[in-house]
Amino acid sequence: PEAQKFSDRRTYIIACVSWRPLSATEGDAAKGPGLPRVAAEDGGWTKDDLAERCDALGGVCGWPCNSDMPYSSVPHCSSSGIIQQAVLDKMLGKQKAYGEVTIKGCLDPTTEKCETSTEGLANWACHKCIVKPQEETRRLRRRRLAPKLPGLPSLNLPPIDDDDEDEEDEGEDQLYMSLPRFEVVYTNFTAPDYEDLVSRPRVTLLASHSLDGLWQKLYETLDPDSNLYPPIPVTMKEPAEIYDVSEDEARAMQLVATNKLRLSPTSCFGKRGPLYVVACAVNQSTYDDGSQWRKSKDGNRFAPGQKVMPPPFNDRCVAVAGRCGHACEPHSGQHRIPHCLENGYINQSALVGPIPIQYNRVTPVFMFVYVLLFGFAVKIIMLCPGIFTPYKRCYFYNPDMTESLKYILVVGVTGGGDEGKGTMIRNTIGMVSGLPPECKCRFVVCNNEEGHRLEMLYCWEKFCMVVASMPNYGGLTYEDNLRQFMALWCEETKNMKLDSVGGKVRQLDPGILSRLSGKTTLAKIKKDAGWSANIAALERLEAAIEALHQDLNTDYNKFTPMTPHLDYVRDWLPPDPSSTSLRMHFTSRAKPKEDPRNIMVQHVAVGTWYYKVPPNATPPQWLELRRHCQEMVYAQPDDDDINVRVPLRSSHGKAGGLNFVDNYITIVNDRRENKYGTMQVCTILNYALIIANSMRFSIM
Repeated sequence: PEAQKFSDRRTYIIACVSWRPLSATEGDAAKGPGLPRVAAEDGGWTKDDLAERCDALGGVCGWPCNSDMPYSSVPHCSSSGIIQQAVLDKMLGKQKAYGEVTIKGCLDPTTEKCETSTEGLANWACHKCIVKPQEETRRLRRRRLAPKLPGLPSLNLPPIDDDDEDEEDEGEDQLYMSLPRFEVVYTNFTAPDYEDLVSRPRVTLLASHSLDGLWQKLYETLDPDSNLYPPIPVTMKEPAEIYDVSEDEARAMQLVATNKLRLSPTSCFGKRGPLYVVACAVNQSTYDDGSQWRKSKDGNRFAPGQKVMPPPFNDRCVAVAGRCGHACEPHSGQHRIPHCLENGYINQSALVGPIPIQYNRVTPVFMFVYVLLFGFAVKIIMLCPGIFTPYKRCYFYNPDMTESLKYILVVGVTGGGDEGKGTMIRNTIGMVSGLPPECKCRFVVCNNEEGHRLEMLYCWEKFCMVVASMPNYGGLTYEDNLRQFMALWCEETKNMKLDSVGGKVRQLDPGILSRLSGKTTLAKIKKDAGWSANIAALERLEAAIEALHQDLNTDYNKFTPMTPHLDYVRDWLPPDPSSTSLRMHFTSRAKPKEDPRNIMVQHVAVGTWYYKVPPNATPPQWLELRRHCQEMVYAQPDDDDINVRVPLRSSHGKAGGLNFVDNYITIVNDRRENKYGTMQVCTILNYALIIANSMRFSIM
């Protein structure tokens, strides 16, 4: 259909508002009220026609139907898709515009009420329309039943035959893309001084591809002689009845009062006598803001009888007005009510007034700020005493730094869940590789196993065999060869994450297994460092690496629990204690089954196992006392008032494990065979903790 040409190309759509009645000759070939159809019997409207027939113009422009074409490519079209008003006023010629005209598109073509879109013409939703043929007998019946109008001749129609009701018209359905329904709003108008002025203005929608071209009508009235239904959206049914509407009536606009609200109270309010009623209009965003109505009940913004702040109301209302009078007393006058005018309206000056601006530059605010600043200054002085004192530190390692230390302890903690043998070996490789050269104090590496699993102990022992099997040849000492091998081994394993070696892995990847067990490290060091010169010296090392390889490749992450109430500790010394400062230990504190029957212990954990500590006990007896632990028996009195009962697990988690390691390493280094015989016995200790899932060192 011809109407589709305005929905697929650049289009100007204008609304022509006229205060004169339309001539009787217009619209003779119309096809339906408010439906998209082009009628151009007279060839369209020219600029002269617009100047003659229109009293006000308004329009939109662009490429319709969700087009991506920019408005800037349309002459005299604004960025919002509106034709420049100066151009439209010029088209009126010598006439002045009697008001403002705007065009908006409807969102849904099938609803009775038009919900308009806020977008421009390019974003309006077009729809499919269809024109269907009518049944011939239905069309004839409609014409026969049409009332006779005075002055019109009678129509000689053939009688209706029942057989004709089943016949179909030979016409075919016409389907096309249609522009949306439009809503034309005419505001701020003044009626011109015409002799034939109508009570309601008429509007005609016109479309063109150029502001200088001919303008075609978009909407036309019904042709009673047509054998077609009026065009309708494809989702709608054909109308049951079609009524003839004149051109002049179809284009008459309706007067709509905006910003008006009608309330119908369902409950009584107020008392008999003087009464003030105030209407307050608030912004929608304020009304919808839930934080403004925190005390409201059942989701209602206002409840009957709710009190509000008195005037002035312009601090919360964008518009306000009020009425006043004597409720239920029709004979009482309003003049006896304060601020009430004779016409029953509240004096506007009593409803609005100047709103004082609130400032925070007052004495209480200044005092509050001063207190905050003073408290902040006190915190800085108390918590950061050395903030302005330069911290002296060494930028490079010097073996003399370790001369005053008793020992350096590095702890790697593993627990249950996603930490297994591979995680422990990866962490231990990193810890041992941190062995400082020419260290003058003991460098202690401790693996603390919180999962209490036997296979972790066996795997640790296999690793100790690898460290003990390092060759001592090639002009280098045992410690030099160990540090060289461990540095390369650490490079091979430093990027291994829990998803490749963690406790959820059922079987190690062959490549990761070779790197984790040290096979690839040994192959590289043979090639690059010349370790292959003496194969016999490497036989012990190769055998130890193979044993570790087999342990990691067999029943990976399948564990057997240790005896729950016993501690497991192991110590490793190098073959020649004087050849290196490295010492390694394995600890796994007791993990008995517990229940919540006991009171909280140290506000951290509960326990039912304990051991007794006599008053004269010494630290070396600590492990022995823990071996004689026992489970508390309820309802059995304990008359021992001398010994102190200590929970076997005073705290849970890795923090409790670190406390156990601290006690154990302190006892081990206080043994006679581990004393230096120098002042190092009474000096400070340095601790470092290695986190299982990050491989980062931190000084404690």
